Amino acid sequence: MAVIHEENIPEVRTKLPVIIRDEVFMKNMMLTSKRTSESSSFNTAVPGDLLIPQKLILRTMQEVIREKGASLLRYYPSNGLEVLRKHIAKQMGMHGCTMNPDEIIITDGALQALTIALKSVTKAGDVVAVDSPCVFSVLEVMTHLELKVIEIPVHYRSGFDIEYFRTACKENNIQALVVTPNFHNPTGIIMKDEVKKEILNIAETHQLCIIENDMYSDLYFEEQRPRSIKS
Repeated sequence: MAVIHEENIPEVRTKLPVIIRDEVFMKNMMLTSKRTSESSSFNTAVPGDLLIPQKLILRTMQEVIREKGASLLRYYPSNGLEVLRKHIAKQMGMHGCTMNPDEIIITDGALQALTIALKSVTKAGDVVAVDSPCVFSVLEVMTHLELKVIEIPVHYRSGFDIEYFRTACKENNIQALVVTPNFHNPTGIIMKDEVKKEILNIAETHQLCIIENDMYSDLYFEEQRPRSIKS
């Protein structure tokens, strides 16, 4: 067996082109890459520090504390502040979703909302469908509730493998579908409108509930906001 000594290995260097960066470029680069107390995370749906109006938030908090005082320390209604529920209902109405504020529940986060929704329509041992890939914590909630899971592939063109879902519904007693139709996490795909309508038709045929996560739709860059399945 031949032995190759380290000193005999030729050194290979890749020649990279020289990029000229002006002062404006360097200033913007330093601004966008400025280190903060917390490193940037790409696995959570949170805005960067530069996008958060910290002074405005602080000033608003101070105004609310002065106005509300000790009442802030008391319990709010279990379904959430009425003013906030009315505002959400109004905003949803602007996007084709007619809702009564009394039908809205304010939760501490998306996972609590998912847990409440699943508990409302399923019991331990039931079968639920979920788009795949999905956020891992969604599967954790389903495991905690002792639900059986069927993963429906996300289609790279239409946003959802509708034929796979149709077959799964025929062969299984699926109680609910958990789906993110717009700017799907983690793929970023937007489901086509015709697929959304077909999902609704299949759900009505098999009497299953749709738990729709539409939290990303306001991130659109086109002229029109993507429609939700409900709308």
